Amino acid sequence: MRENIVRALYSDDRPIIISESEERTQLSLFLMSLVMQRPLATRLSLSFCTGALSYLEANSVPIRIQAMPSRIARMVRDEVHLLHGEEEPLVSEWAKWLVKDLKRKDIVLEELFAPFDNTSQTYEEPESVAIIRKLSEARVLFQCAHDGSQTAEDVLRGVTTLFPDGETQVPFKNALVGELAKTSSQRNSLVRVLFDSEEIAFALQESKSSLLSVASLLAKQDPTLALNLLNDVLFRPYKNKVQQDLVHFLLSEIQLLAAEPTRPLETQVLFAIAREQKELISRPGFWLLQRSFDESIELAETLAEDLDDELVLAGLLAAGRFDLLVRILRMRGAQGAREALSLARSLKLNDSSEYQKVLALRGEVLDFAQTLAWGEAYSMRPLNEAQLFILASSSVEPHRLVALAPDISIWLNALSALPSEPQRMFAIAVFLACGEEFAEGWRLLRKSFDVIHQSTGSKTIPSEWWGLVKSRLPTLAVWEKWDKCERLRRGAVDSILRAGLPESMVEQVSQDRTLQQRLREIYRNRR
Repeated sequence: MRENIVRALYSDDRPIIISESEERTQLSLFLMSLVMQRPLATRLSLSFCTGALSYLEANSVPIRIQAMPSRIARMVRDEVHLLHGEEEPLVSEWAKWLVKDLKRKDIVLEELFAPFDNTSQTYEEPESVAIIRKLSEARVLFQCAHDGSQTAEDVLRGVTTLFPDGETQVPFKNALVGELAKTSSQRNSLVRVLFDSEEIAFALQESKSSLLSVASLLAKQDPTLALNLLNDVLFRPYKNKVQQDLVHFLLSEIQLLAAEPTRPLETQVLFAIAREQKELISRPGFWLLQRSFDESIELAETLAEDLDDELVLAGLLAAGRFDLLVRILRMRGAQGAREALSLARSLKLNDSSEYQKVLALRGEVLDFAQTLAWGEAYSMRPLNEAQLFILASSSVEPHRLVALAPDISIWLNALSALPSEPQRMFAIAVFLACGEEFAEGWRLLRKSFDVIHQSTGSKTIPSEWWGLVKSRLPTLAVWEKWDKCERLRRGAVDSILRAGLPESMVEQVSQDRTLQQRLREIYRNRR
């Protein structure tokens, strides 16, 4: 049957031959081998043979192969070229077919070059034959990539030699990249060689999407290898877009905290990763990757200069790195105090872990609290509970604090959230409860009275606190002036009376039963 096809191709007086029941792959290879073994005789029939191959794409059974005399083939060739354009000869269909079936083990491309008969003939190899010959060599490289018999670098250098143009055989190159990326070591080698060879990176430039997919797998599934790679290549000069995009992709995709670096990381590497993945700044593990505290400070300062200042400081706060946060804030003086007060807006006093953060920020505000209260704090009005507590812990006057937080609910929430231990804010609350700043100022006594009363009785109340409170307490007889607690109790009862509340409300002032009884007696005597 094959002999009949050959005779038909080379004879002008034979009719078209139709052959049936041949396996598709065998016939496809057979037709291509005809072109290779008899290029001079079949060159004019090249377009037709390609058309026959395309005809085989139909999965019809039985398959039909058509052959025709060369003079008819010339007409067919001309018509086909008119349809497809001179710049895209139909021989490209063979290349597409080879790429499509690269993984089929039943295809042996070497058959294309096996002698059809013993007749030898010297000829110049047509361009179409050279293309298929290259594809055959590429098929060998693909098999090497598939079975791992050659390194990724060797395979890619071979492909670059065959197809140095980045726009040539892109489907094949994409398939090859997929084969080279099946294991961790191959992925690492594949990406690394793209940085080591500009020639290979150029040849694969049109396969960038496939390469980025490999980089994504490397960054997510093999973060240690990806991190070591970044440590090596990050500061090299990039000469093409492929290398630039790969670095950007690795930086943005790498699972940094899952990596186990085999050597110390450069601060610049961590900086570059944090720029792409800003959420890392708030992760405690990120700040454990530096080699020393000084490098951590350098990294934090550099990030603060390059990114949003508040973002970095908030990240340090969330990560619990008070040592770094305090160091940076302290170096900035008054500006650092303003930033500390601003950071407190995101914190809650009734959360024990966040309360510790508030205390850390408070230490950086105290020296500049007066300046803040008269200036920057006004831009933050109304203050939240944490900010109010921070400023109330300093020497800021009560009336200034009321101007910054004019809603009594903020005060009540702050007092309720604070632990029952001596705080300047409790003294301010008693001061305001005995005044007229708030219509229901007596409510401020609920949490603050017991703390101040106990501190006064134990003589541990700071003189500044007592001086603030006593300025609004009633005076006592000469023989009673020594009893500060009695004076405090009478001031609390006066606040209840001034609000026109019944005797039962004194129980809202203190949780101590004995103290409640004494407050009731004072209420009856002063009513």
